[in-house]
Amino acid sequence: MKRPLWISVTIIALAIGLIVLPASALGIPPFVNCTFVAPGNTAPTGWYNVPVTIQFQDIGWADPIDHGTYAITEVLCSRNGGTPWSVVPTSTLSLHLDGNYYVQAQGTWGGFAYPLSFGIDRTAPRARCDARPHYLTSATISISATDALSGVSAISYQLDNHAAVTAAVPAETATLTFSVGSGRHVVRWKAIDVANNASRWGSARFTVALKHRH
Repeated sequence: MKRPLWISVTIIALAIGLIVLPASALGIPPFVNCTFVAPGNTAPTGWYNVPVTIQFQDIGWADPIDHGTYAITEVLCSRNGGTPWSVVPTSTLSLHLDGNYYVQAQGTWGGFAYPLSFGIDRTAPRARCDARPHYLTSATISISATDALSGVSAISYQLDNHAAVTAAVPAETATLTFSVGSGRHVVRWKAIDVANNASRWGSARFTVALKHRH
């Protein structure tokens, strides 16, 4: 079957358009090398517990068709969804405040490119235990933890001289409950968040008495 003339002309026109259009018209930005500098936390969670430094290396790019040279003109950064602020492209962007960050580059090619989305959480989670001084027969102990930024990752507790137990509880607010028999006990606890911040160990002493017989 012979192909209609108008279809052939359309295909040729599209092919020529892809060849002759400059990259600026196609919205292709130059190569930009963005380097994170965040020692101490390399976990691929998107959260850092240390200050983050971003280095923008503008290699530039020359369009072989329109002979234009494209480069970064501005870097915009926003925190917690707030109003973006401008950063000089040749400078190093250092961030240390807790929050969710969004960074993107703008250049002479028009539009934005290379968005970076990550979080900084340098605040330890809060953990508490509801242990009372005295119980009868048995005790049910709950340890709760909260973290408003990266979220709670795990809760650890140690009862008396036993080995510490760590339970994964990924949530902004988490609770871990366990039962204890009679005797005098000491419980220690702490919480860890997704960014690997840990609270200090807390401790409490309590007694579980046997029920008296009449």
